[in-house]
Amino acid sequence: MANRSALLKYHWLKGMGPGELQRNLDLSMLYQSSLAGQSLGSYNTHNEYLNYWLVFGIPGIVVLVGLIIFLAFKAFQSSRLSFQAFVILVSGVFLLKTGCPFNMA
Repeated sequence: MANRSALLKYHWLKGMGPGELQRNLDLSMLYQSSLAGQSLGSYNTHNEYLNYWLVFGIPGIVVLVGLIIFLAFKAFQSSRLSFQAFVILVSGVFLLKTGCPFNMA
């Protein structure tokens, strides 16, 4: 959490831009690995909302949350259970894991 909060402290308004977030998280993990004396691997935010905020800043998180709220409004307005379930599932999964690929090794 210290990596994410330190990055957010300095990049909360405009974000870091695509590609920079992962590079900064990996550099931080490399530094922590050297302190620990062993490889700690790679790191990501594990939260899509935080990921968008760090990458795109306030405008990015506002657009993402706005889109989810719009879809939720449309889903519950339409009374289609499958659409409602989809919006709930996607918004919940965004709390748990980012779009980064899983390590299947």
